[in-house]
Amino acid sequence: MLTPGRVLPRMALVPLAATLALAACSRAGDALAEAAADRNAMEVPAPLAGDSGRRASAPLPLPPGFPEDVYLPPRYDIDSVVDMDGTTTVSLRAPGQVGALFGDADAAMARLGWQPTLSRRDAGDSAMLAFEKGSRTAVLSFARGHGDGGGVLVGLQLHERRQ
Repeated sequence: MLTPGRVLPRMALVPLAATLALAACSRAGDALAEAAADRNAMEVPAPLAGDSGRRASAPLPLPPGFPEDVYLPPRYDIDSVVDMDGTTTVSLRAPGQVGALFGDADAAMARLGWQPTLSRRDAGDSAMLAFEKGSRTAVLSFARGHGDGGGVLVGLQLHERRQ
């Protein structure tokens, strides 16, 4: 947890802002993806429970070498992956509720040896967790999805500090 004398490193704030921006941008991207799917009548993958299944393209895979000690929801579709200079940002969509995924992630990261540095919850629409493990930091953000797809938008930012 953050204490008065402990703050996130400044370098963690830049990817954190990018994660939040990706989650916000995905709302606008949903409408564009739906319009493209309607216009092109593309074949789409089977939808997640509660998902409209309308996407412009198939979901992305995890990046190569994605660490096994980082929480991922039991079911998800990856919307975007950014890998830049030691930082990987993954934006995904998962069925469920913000509070439940937040609790699952918090417990799983602790079991996987991560130390919590930040825990923030809003009135049900969004939440955020941050962790450290060795030279790595992980920030997970959760936001209620909007539109036909609903579910939860999950932003995951991993950063490796250089020694």
